[in-house]
Amino acid sequence: MSIVARSATLTDRLAAYHAGRSSRHLPPDGTLDRWCEAASDGDPERMLRRLDGLGISSSDLPECLAQPDTSRERLPRWCDLLIAAAEPTAAAGTTENPLAPMIDDDPAALPVLLAPLLQAAMNDLARVTPEVAGAAPADAQLLIGGLLRQLQEQLSTLVQTCVAAEIRRSRERLPVGSEVWESWTNAQAAGGLIDLWEAYPALARQVGIAVNNWVDRTEELLTRAAADIDAINDYFGTHVTRLERAVTGLSDPHRGHATVVNCTFVDATGVPTHLIYKPRDISTEVSFAAVCEDLAEHGIDSGAALRMLPRGSYGWVEKVEPRPTVSTEDADIYFRRAGALVALLFALGATDIHGENVVAHGSRPVVIDAETIMQPSMRAGGNRADDPRRGELDTMSVLQSRLLPQWVWRDDRRIDVSAFGAPEGWADVLLPRVRWIGAGTDGAQVEVTLEPSDQRRSLLVDSHGEPVRIGDHLDALVEGFEAAWQQVADLGSAAFDPGGVFAKLSDAPLRVVVRNTAEYTQLLHEAIEPRLHTDGLLRSLHFERLARSATTASGEGLTGALLNAERDQLEAGDVPYFTTTANADELLDPKGRVLATFALSALERARVRTAAMTPAELTRQRKVVANAASTNAVSTNRL
Repeated sequence: MSIVARSATLTDRLAAYHAGRSSRHLPPDGTLDRWCEAASDGDPERMLRRLDGLGISSSDLPECLAQPDTSRERLPRWCDLLIAAAEPTAAAGTTENPLAPMIDDDPAALPVLLAPLLQAAMNDLARVTPEVAGAAPADAQLLIGGLLRQLQEQLSTLVQTCVAAEIRRSRERLPVGSEVWESWTNAQAAGGLIDLWEAYPALARQVGIAVNNWVDRTEELLTRAAADIDAINDYFGTHVTRLERAVTGLSDPHRGHATVVNCTFVDATGVPTHLIYKPRDISTEVSFAAVCEDLAEHGIDSGAALRMLPRGSYGWVEKVEPRPTVSTEDADIYFRRAGALVALLFALGATDIHGENVVAHGSRPVVIDAETIMQPSMRAGGNRADDPRRGELDTMSVLQSRLLPQWVWRDDRRIDVSAFGAPEGWADVLLPRVRWIGAGTDGAQVEVTLEPSDQRRSLLVDSHGEPVRIGDHLDALVEGFEAAWQQVADLGSAAFDPGGVFAKLSDAPLRVVVRNTAEYTQLLHEAIEPRLHTDGLLRSLHFERLARSATTASGEGLTGALLNAERDQLEAGDVPYFTTTANADELLDPKGRVLATFALSALERARVRTAAMTPAELTRQRKVVANAASTNAVSTNRL
């Protein structure tokens, strides 16, 4: 019960306070100052606005931050998992570990320490999918083993900084030559990791949630893949019989750590078929593909669309790999189509179509993630702007889709993560990684390194593997842009009316990009600090840094409810994810509660932009296209 109470988040504590279930365990001195600094840069007036967004006032402090009284509460599911992992059968020694053939035995992967958790995960999975996770044949063991190793990697990343801190403490207490690593990990595993959870209750919560999510997402994937074999064969023209391999983590984790999965199906003779599993509604991408096909009849050639099989709350998509161009003419076709995409996505008001969401496939720029092809306009400070349409006209730009080259500052480096940017721009995209040094030895420690990202697949290369630069094909780019612009302008905003070419998108489900995803991932990375795992409230206050922009006078449309929803998702280890429909005026959470209102719905915003595609606007935006392509042909931070 102590672990549960101390792991309680800010949301948990406020809920307990309002329900009269708070304990007498108040937060330590300095907590309120720490919160004020995190949420409002230490500004008391701005902090009052943050408290208002949480439904409390200064008179509720500090009592509202007390630990919940968990003595009469049912233990949360994540705690049930940790208790199961602490059972003697799950935490039994390492020499007879039945999972040994399935998991990574590299000391950096912490196989001994994580064995109880991995066994508890397998036991849970066997209960929900016994035909796959139980005494399965070799092919099922291969599939499950691969997924289990991915869970092992996730858990080792979660716990490694705290493990390193405990190894260091043990090394300081014990005499030289005590085999600290082996004795500490064996003792922890034998005790079901309870000592580790006592020291780091917020980590216990994270680990329990992660394992539960793995069981849920794995069960979903295995069940859906088995149920959809016939539909997959009918739609894609294959003869597959089973799912052989699944690689998770192809996207940021959202809503219960669901990620895009690279799936390999095989037929009876072992011939593979590669499909992408998306654990969300893909109807928007299906509609966008249909729109692209319809627009091709109007002379707008943006390349062939992906083949997709929607299944309601999820879907299967053909896997598209990067492919080089074979000639200069081939490259011209690619950039002509790229120009058409720039014009089309300008009209729709797209964003986030960057280098991770486009694949350069020969002469085709293929958009592989179209969930942000339309976007609403957030209300500044939650209030209606005087004239949101005027504001849209004043700020709209072909750069907003992130297709075209554009340099931005990140961590004192200039980078370009656009879809069609120069290769040098992506080379400086460095991501923090925590790595073991000397794992398995008594001198083991961790360090944070910056490593290049390998996510960009939109870089076009020739048959020799050399980058094909957008600036060398400026004429083709502008030609495709102008032709598509004129065609869309001729269609006008009426294209969104019933029967119009864009009508399929009028009620499409969309992802709302509240803020740059890099802000979320940076906060999650910084949350690995061991001190933040010693108390759930401390970790919550770390994520309260998101509130700084909302507690200013303008607020940027970030309401208290929206900020709370962002923090809650981060606390569960997910990158916050919000959805709406193109014609909606409000952003709702999954329970239907209003998180924010829009100055313009995504549909209204697209209508405004399409109606404004005049010859004069074409002249302005064409200059932006040409300047972006020509001035970014070579990285300016390398001159």
